[in-house]
Amino acid sequence: MAQPLGEILKQIALPDAVVMALRNEPGPMSGALSLASAMESRAPDEMAAAALKCGLDTQTVTAAMMGALSWAHQVSSAGE
Repeated sequence: MAQPLGEILKQIALPDAVVMALRNEPGPMSGALSLASAMESRAPDEMAAAALKCGLDTQTVTAAMMGALSWAHQVSSAGE
């Protein structure tokens, strides 16, 4: 994208908590965004630390991720 994130955020309607998280500001969604980023990084220590900050254990987070992946696969395969 050619625009800075701050400019893009001014152009779209998002809840304040989401905007704060995207700006790396503390808020109610910052932990969830950190956890999502950690899950994408595939770094177990980073994921465990982010899960702990959200009050979750790694088994719960992993189970939720597997459930989400399964659901996404079912949805994407439904039209075939």
